[in-house]
Amino acid sequence: MKKVLVAAISLAAISSANAGDMWVDINGFSRHFGADTYEWQGETKEYKEVNPGLGLGIPVHEYIEGKVGWYDNSYDMTSAYAGGFFHLNINIGDFKIEPGGFLGVVTGYSETPEQANKVQIIGMPQVQISYKSVRVGLGYLPGPIPAGTLNFGLRL
Repeated sequence: MKKVLVAAISLAAISSANAGDMWVDINGFSRHFGADTYEWQGETKEYKEVNPGLGLGIPVHEYIEGKVGWYDNSYDMTSAYAGGFFHLNINIGDFKIEPGGFLGVVTGYSETPEQANKVQIIGMPQVQISYKSVRVGLGYLPGPIPAGTLNFGLRL
């Protein structure tokens, strides 16, 4: 159901954006620092560090990109997210470096060791590096067990 909701929001966003301004994000990987496993209901489980999913990024301002999407999180549950990536722009030839941060909401952590609400606020420092029509996003999720994230993007 969450994937259907995110797809509907994405289609609405696509219809309002100009071609060439949109990015498809391929969500993919995380790395947890300080722990490889967690305890849940008396069992030791490994964090899932391959986190497939898709997202859509649409610039809404020179320094803001709206983002929606989903991914399979580190607890092997589906998460949906929506928010904004607030960033600077550093252009070096065909390369663009965008240091900043994502601020938004995320779902999919309500039945996890964190016992988060169904929808929670998320803030994540992030940098996107693009070359023409491809990009890489690197993020850092602070918390009790911090994690780094990696995704890829393609301009539509």
